[in-house]
Amino acid sequence: MSAPGVQLVLLRCPGCGSALDGGSDGIFLYCRACGRGYELSADDALEPVPVAFATYTAGSREFHPFWVFDASLTLGAREAQRSLAQRLTRPAGLTRLFEERGILTFYCAASPYDLDAERSWSLHLTREQPQLAPADRQPQVGGLALSQADARAVAEHLFLVSEIEQADVVRDLEYSLQLTNPRVVVVGL
Repeated sequence: MSAPGVQLVLLRCPGCGSALDGGSDGIFLYCRACGRGYELSADDALEPVPVAFATYTAGSREFHPFWVFDASLTLGAREAQRSLAQRLTRPAGLTRLFEERGILTFYCAASPYDLDAERSWSLHLTREQPQLAPADRQPQVGGLALSQADARAVAEHLFLVSEIEQADVVRDLEYSLQLTNPRVVVVGL
């Protein structure tokens, strides 16, 4: 007997027809058979999301998912109060990195374990801009608890954290952070 208005549907990969694995949260669906990823949209459509596997540390066995974007920054103003010694050096936040490189690969951990900015892998990888080594596809993408929209909000937060943690006192910051080319990269740390 089924409840009126409730229907359970087995989600299948549009690419190969295999069952999709949604983990415990169901935000991101992964096909173990062909390696395709999908985000469930607000209207319950499956939106394709590229998925890649890489290692940061050789021999890593623990893999964590990250939403990854190509990011650019339009800086309107950055006003800060600085001491004389601070005036002789440039701020070391992400603003400076954007000025040097133009476009950054911005990492946002897709699981809540990384939200403590003091030891954030997201900020570390974004600052370092490492060349990750390709890794074999893993049998599952676990721990993905943040949607792409949530990851965009986290990226804004991480950018602000990178500026606030500078030695100067930021009084005004006008900016626009553009995040394009969303994808999930499962990184061995």
